[in-house]
Amino acid sequence: MEKNVRTGKTPLYVAMWRWHFYAGVVVLPLMLLLSVTGMIYLFKAEFEEWWYRDLLTVQPGTHRMPAERLVEIARAAHPDKSVMGYSPAANAQASARVLLGPKRKPAGEHADHDGAAPRKTTVFNTPPSAFERPVEVYLDPYRGTVLGTLYPEDRPMQVVRNLHGKLLAGTTGELIVETASGWMAMLLVSGIYLWWPRTGNWVWGTLLPRLSDKRRTFWKDMHAVPAFYTTVLLVFILATGLPWTVVAGGAIKLASGSSREGPAEARADRFHSQPIASHSGSVQDWFASFPEALGTRLRSIPPAKPGQLSLEHVAVIAEANGLPHPFQIASPRGPQGVYSVRTLPRDPRQTMFLHVDQYSGEIRGSFAFDSMNPVAKTVSMGIALHEGRLFGFWNQMLGVLACLGTFTLSIAAGVMWWQRRPEGRLGAPRMMRSFQLPRGIVALSAGMSVIFPVTGLSLLSVLVFDRWILPRFPRLRWVLAE
Repeated sequence: MEKNVRTGKTPLYVAMWRWHFYAGVVVLPLMLLLSVTGMIYLFKAEFEEWWYRDLLTVQPGTHRMPAERLVEIARAAHPDKSVMGYSPAANAQASARVLLGPKRKPAGEHADHDGAAPRKTTVFNTPPSAFERPVEVYLDPYRGTVLGTLYPEDRPMQVVRNLHGKLLAGTTGELIVETASGWMAMLLVSGIYLWWPRTGNWVWGTLLPRLSDKRRTFWKDMHAVPAFYTTVLLVFILATGLPWTVVAGGAIKLASGSSREGPAEARADRFHSQPIASHSGSVQDWFASFPEALGTRLRSIPPAKPGQLSLEHVAVIAEANGLPHPFQIASPRGPQGVYSVRTLPRDPRQTMFLHVDQYSGEIRGSFAFDSMNPVAKTVSMGIALHEGRLFGFWNQMLGVLACLGTFTLSIAAGVMWWQRRPEGRLGAPRMMRSFQLPRGIVALSAGMSVIFPVTGLSLLSVLVFDRWILPRFPRLRWVLAE
């Protein structure tokens, strides 16, 4: 087998080294950014409970005000908006929340079922105006005072999330992050091959860093050893981050049958209310015609008199059917729409949707985690693990370990490159003269292209540049290579 005369390495090793270097050049800055923002976002719940404590907590009183009155107060504070959702106080010390959005369009005009303005589909997104943006109004449920308002997109943790997943650049940023994720996977696979001990020494430089060795050896070990311990975590982080991507994530959402509003089977526009006038008898008689078995799983609580149910009544139905707080109630869309209640849990296994007839209180539809297909369940659990909210503190600590490992090996990689780069040159490992690509590189590139299609296009571009364009420009080749 041909070997590089200077290094004694095989063509596969040299090719892996070169592609490992290219992947590092592409994603090193992003790895640092994603590790820092990811570690911060792991503590979203704790931060917001402290940061917004004046909005989230109240002094308990004697009687809570009706939900409709609280909604009226919130709308009076923002008369240019319409109600998108209402979340009752989760406990005696909690505030109530009203979510307001753009004015709903008249019947016949296109709008999302939840009342939000149509989404932008352009690659280069423009920030929405204040009129288009939803706003959350927090109220004291006992006294009816407005505690404050928040634009969800302006929350510090939402900014961190948008920086982590979109680079604050909308869909363009999402495509960049998706491309970088594929190159990170390339880094991990090629890194394992390069790291694999070939001298029989499985301790120093492999499992433990040589802290007292030469400067370059120290940084090499600070790159390789953390990567060894965090590779499984990093693979998991990359895999569970796929649902947020544009191309690969779109395929996953299609397979799971889910969208931004949740599982397709749980969408509110699949269910309809039946006007009271269409019933043959009174509301009580109408409910009496239902089999008793209905109450064993879903409890429909009829109103005291015909007419649209109150938000308070819907909240009682939700609680009677076991929906845990916090949950959000969305108002009906039109005379045939339904009240839609959805939980807002940290643990996806507590996900529940309930669709209630706005006139009678009948349960028109329900959906829970157990009803999801296997792909949707896997995605939901993976996302919760990715965000550190599935099993509390220890889930967060695993995320911290992955982020710290990524940050450490990224810094070490930058220092290693800086130490070994030739003056005035990039310092990429030299190609071997053989034109034929090693099968290992072909297999690695093909695998990454299947999982990360956007990365596949960039891999093809680099391959074309590396094999056919770069050799035609000797000066450029000299600048890039060792």
